[in-house]
This record gives sequence, structure tokens and C-alpha cells, in this order.
Amino acid sequence: MLDGGDSLMSDAAQRLNLDSEGALMIEAMNLLGYDALVLGERDLQLGPEVLRQRMDEADFPVLSANARLAETGELLASPYAILNVGGLSIGIIGLTGISPDIPLAFTISDPLAAAEEALKEVEPQADLIVLLSHLGWDGSKALADLAGEIDLVVSGGLQKTENQPYRSPATGVWLAQADLPTPGHAGRLVGRWKVTISPEGRVTDSDWKTIPLDPQFADDPAMVGLLARYRGR
Repeated sequence: MLDGGDSLMSDAAQRLNLDSEGALMIEAMNLLGYDALVLGERDLQLGPEVLRQRMDEADFPVLSANARLAETGELLASPYAILNVGGLSIGIIGLTGISPDIPLAFTISDPLAAAEEALKEVEPQADLIVLLSHLGWDGSKALADLAGEIDLVVSGGLQKTENQPYRSPATGVWLAQADLPTPGHAGRLVGRWKVTISPEGRVTDSDWKTIPLDPQFADDPAMVGLLARYRGR
């Protein structure tokens, strides 16, 4: 279960999350069993100290191979994570997008160079490599067309979206764009991506489905309790 970024600082309608500086979202994602989150540009508005606190609270890796502290040049988060899923070692690399609104406390290095650097470490350790990107459709597609070592790209970011995954004719890399709900309606849809993997660890088939979280899904009691606790503060 992956998140494509800009979830810690959601839109202005999500007052509970904004007031908690992303703590509510981290608790919710812990309950949901997330496997990884990439930092989006808006998440950086929390600043270094708050972001470090949120990352410490997360039960899953928070990733970015190219978001750096301006003062020291060091990476803000882990560039990648290696997870064991179904007997496969899955390498997940995170990339933050470039924006003119990046806070002065941070710099964003070139995504392609950052991806290539992370791949040097991930390739020997992973059977399958996933790029978790907040570069938007166009930026993620450009990387899919260049980086053949990657198997899957899960892309977030406020740019063009596609209903079906794209497969690069140049590299064979698969790309799916996370759903971008209407502001104020986050959580109404979830994307499920089912892929077929060969014994050699290559993706041979892909099926993407958008699932509306409508009334057929009952409210989760633990999540209801979490929201009630934050509303009571």
C-alpha cells in the first residue's frame, strides 16, 4: 500500500490534519497498514523538525532520494526501502517533485540523477523495483522511458492523469498515476494495481482498477475512534 505524496499537508478543507501538522494522517496510515510514502512538495511546508517527528511516528518508511536540507545538503529522508512481499524483495525508491514553492529550508536535486544513484544500491538487493514518484504524470513518464532498471512506477502529483497504466515502448516499464480526488474529497477512491510477475522477476501483465469507497464499505471502528479523538481536541 503506497502513497504518492502531499498527504501530510492536505488541502485547506482538511482542517483536522492541518491543525495536527500531519500527525492525524500518520496515525491513520499506520492503522491502514501503509508500506511506504514519498514526500511531496507540499509536505515540506511542515519544516525539517516537524517532518522528522512525523517520520519517527510512522510505522512505514517515508522516502525521498532527492529532498535535501539546504543548510547541510544531507537527505531529509531515506532514499529507498527494501520490503519482503510474497517472497520477493521489493525495492521502493522515492522521488519528490520540483516546485518554485519549495521552502527555503530544502533543496530538491535532479530526480533522474537521484534515481540513478539510488538504483546502484537497490538493484543488487531487489527482485523487483518500484519508483514511488511525486513528479506528476509527465515527469514520471519521462523517467519510465529512460530508466529500464525500474519495473513499476506509481506516480502522484497535480498533473495529467490517466485511467489506465502506461507501458513505455522504450523500456517496458509500467506506470500508473494515483487517483487525484476532488479537493475536500480525499479518500473517496482507491486504486488497485494487479501485476503478474514472471519467475525472473519481470512484470508481464497489468490490470488497474479504481474502487469507489462508497457505503458498501462499512466505517472502520478504529478509524472512527481516531477521528473522534482528534475532533475532541
